[in-house]
Amino acid sequence: SGQILLLCEKDQAMRKQWAESGFKKEFYDAALDAENQEQIQSIVEQLKGWPKISEFGVEVTDAFWVLVQHTPDLELMKEMLEKMQQLPASEINPKNIAKTIDRIQIREGKGQLYGTSYTLRDGVFSVDLIEDEEHIDERRFALGLDSFAEQKERAYKSYQEHLDRKAELDGE
Repeated sequence: SGQILLLCEKDQAMRKQWAESGFKKEFYDAALDAENQEQIQSIVEQLKGWPKISEFGVEVTDAFWVLVQHTPDLELMKEMLEKMQQLPASEINPKNIAKTIDRIQIREGKGQLYGTSYTLRDGVFSVDLIEDEEHIDERRFALGLDSFAEQKERAYKSYQEHLDRKAELDGE
């Protein structure tokens, strides 16, 4: 579990630096993602499945999920989604399942199903395309999530807080 946290820490440090550079490609470390991809496969093989909350705790299982979200290999991401879905609801963060499904849908050029994915384009923060939006809350509630309206409010609030922090830093 310490290994998972360490991998996630390195992943987040690289991504933070990349983001702060304005996403310049020389700040993106593809080798790190490739190495993490191998680590993900090896960990899942050792555990014979996705790490369970009861065995590793929320922090470690969420960190493992972050690594999976950043894998460039879409097939691996789909494989990991299946492993998450095989667990009882108490052993996995349902939000992680929703976000993974949405990420896969978007990477395949489809609309998302749970409304967890947002994009910043030309300074405008907005929710990505949603497939069958009129049934989004039914899908969210089936996974034990709150309403799309509540989720959207959180996302926009979080983005606003990010802007406020950035303004404070820029203003120093």
